[in-house]
Amino acid sequence: MKEGDKYIDLTFVIAEEDGQFAAHCVELGTASCGDTFEQAFCNIKDAVALDLSTLEEIGERARFFREHRIRVKAYRRSVTYATS
Repeated sequence: MKEGDKYIDLTFVIAEEDGQFAAHCVELGTASCGDTFEQAFCNIKDAVALDLSTLEEIGERARFFREHRIRVKAYRRSVTYATS
């Protein structure tokens, strides 16, 4: 990530249910699943990327983020200087 890049914080919940792993993105409402935890995690990341891309393509990202209180943040590199 570089200075000025934009990002959002997302929460993924993954739980085992009946031998499968169900994954859910709390903020977007996106869901997916997988046979393993790792597969469910990979699948939910792909599903979220597709949802975000679709929202952008149809011009609904700003409205959706506003209605769901999702804040876009700007990355800022922090630098600490040591003084003696």
